[in-house]
Amino acid sequence: MQVFIADKTFTGCGGIAITEAMRLTIAAQACLLIANRSTDVYPWLRAVLVYPASFVARHEVSDEAGVLTIEDRELSGESWPEGKVILAWADVRAGAAGRDDGNVVYHEFAHQLDLAESLTAGIPARGPLGTDGGSRTFTATLVAEYRAFCEVLDRGGATLLPEDAGDDPGEFFAVASEFFIERPCELAAERPALYALLGGYYRIDPAAWP
Repeated sequence: MQVFIADKTFTGCGGIAITEAMRLTIAAQACLLIANRSTDVYPWLRAVLVYPASFVARHEVSDEAGVLTIEDRELSGESWPEGKVILAWADVRAGAAGRDDGNVVYHEFAHQLDLAESLTAGIPARGPLGTDGGSRTFTATLVAEYRAFCEVLDRGGATLLPEDAGDDPGEFFAVASEFFIERPCELAAERPALYALLGGYYRIDPAAWP
């Protein structure tokens, strides 16, 4: 956490002033994801931008025919491959206050791990602990879990993970990472292989926490 706070630039947007409490709250949650991994402290990340509440981001959206449209989305967080994470402080604070109501920091920093380790596939390429060992098994298992989840959605079945986890493998990894920490027992019960996979990757076992 000390390295994270010292190395990353925190910038307030939309009139918000960055406080030490904000830095500590964000750093604590972001660093939980790498606490037991043999990795540096998000070395590719340069800046954390913080808005007071949800913000509007403009995106290009392509439909099935390949037609591009501009769409404004209200977001609580966003990760950029250029070394930036954008967060809404109201959602950061709400996520830190409870364990089962969503956590934008876990979600966006899982995206950061994905962006750094695979760049395009939405799946961390180097497997548990960021090493080459086990990467094929890791990737194959995560792909299988993603496809199985999408099949459940297609059938209209009930799932613990929300529908947006089926948007693409990257979103699946980020959402699953969020639920892995926030609702670990439920995830372990519904998708034990996915829970075990994420446990090996993050080197933590949230289901065993009091």
